Amino acid sequence: MKSLYAFTLLTCSAFLGHSQYDASYLEFNNLRATISNNGVFFNNAGIFSPGYEIPKGSENHAIYAMGFWFGGDDINGQLKLSAQTYTEGGDQFPGALTAGGTATAPVPAQTDGIYAINKSDIDYHIANVGEVGYVTPSSIIDWPAHGDVAEGIDFNLAPFIDVDGDGIYDPEAGDYPKIKGDQALYMIMNDKADLHETGADAIGLEIHYLFYQYATDDYLNNTTFVNMRVINRSTQTLYDFKAACFVDSDLGDGSDDYVGVKSDKNVMFAYNGTNYDNDYGENPPAVGVVLLNRDIDVFTSYNSGGGVMGDPVTPAHYYHYMNGRWQDGQHFTEGGTGYGGVSETNFIYD
Repeated sequence: MKSLYAFTLLTCSAFLGHSQYDASYLEFNNLRATISNNGVFFNNAGIFSPGYEIPKGSENHAIYAMGFWFGGDDINGQLKLSAQTYTEGGDQFPGALTAGGTATAPVPAQTDGIYAINKSDIDYHIANVGEVGYVTPSSIIDWPAHGDVAEGIDFNLAPFIDVDGDGIYDPEAGDYPKIKGDQALYMIMNDKADLHETGADAIGLEIHYLFYQYATDDYLNNTTFVNMRVINRSTQTLYDFKAACFVDSDLGDGSDDYVGVKSDKNVMFAYNGTNYDNDYGENPPAVGVVLLNRDIDVFTSYNSGGGVMGDPVTPAHYYHYMNGRWQDGQHFTEGGTGYGGVSETNFIYD
C-alpha cells in the first residue's frame, strides 16, 4: 500500500471505551464512500477493506483509508498530538467534549452518531413546513444543533439556518440544517475520550466533519468533499499547531502505485505505475486530494516498516513528518531517496 500525506499549518490559538462505531455510505454521485465515526474514513476497519469505490458498483477502489492528524506544543514545549491512521478509535472518538475539554461518561447520544441528510429533504421542508399534514423528516428533527449544557456540552454544535432568529433550533418553526452538497453526512468527534494508540498526550479537540457530494455531469460527479471545523476545547494554548491529511491511496491494485504533489495547485495525487492495473484494467484512473482553502506546507510518503523513513512509532515521529522532517529530525531533501541530500525541501515527489 502506498500512503501519501499533506500537511498544512493552521493558525489556532475516567476513560471511555468504544466497542461499537457507526458507519454509513455517501453514494449520491458516481462513487460510494464509506464514512465511519471511528476516525478512519473511506475504509471498512472491521474487515480491513478499502471503502472508496469508484465507479460505485464496480468493486474497484481508489482509496484504502484516510484520516487526520493534529499536533502542537503547549506553553512548556510538550507535544500534544492526535493522529489517526488505520485503527478504529486509535486517537479519535465519537461525540462532543465539555466546554472544559473533557469527555463525559457516556458521551451524550445526541452528539455521537452519523447524521445523514439530503438537500431535497431540506428543500421540501422549506416549501411545506407549516402546511396541514406535513411531517418533518427525522433527518431534520435529529440534527445535532445543540448540546446538553447540563452535561457541560456547548449549546451550539451543528450549524443550522435559524429562520425565526431566536438562536434555538426548532424545525417546526422552519429552521433546518445548514449543509453543503446534494447529500451530506455530519459527525462530531473528539480526541479525549480514551487513551491514544500513538501514545501521545491528548489535546482536547472537538472535530466537526461534514462529508458531502454533488450529483453533476462533470468532474464533481467523481468527487467527495470534506469540511472540517476544529475546536480547541481544552484550557491550553497550542503553539506551532498543524493539521495533516493522511491518505493511503491503493488505486485498484495498490502494489504498483506512485504518488506525487503539485504544491502550487495544492493537490497530492496517486497514479498507476503502468497503463494497466490488475483491478481497473487498461488506462487506470488517478486520484487526487485537493486542499481548497489552505496551502499545502509539507508533503511526503513514508515506507512501510522500520527505519527513519518508515512508519511512525512515537508521537515525535508523527510531528516530524508534519514539519517536513524524517523520524530522526533530518529535513527532507531533494533527489535520491529524499534523505541526506544538500538541498532541503518540504515536498517529496514534487
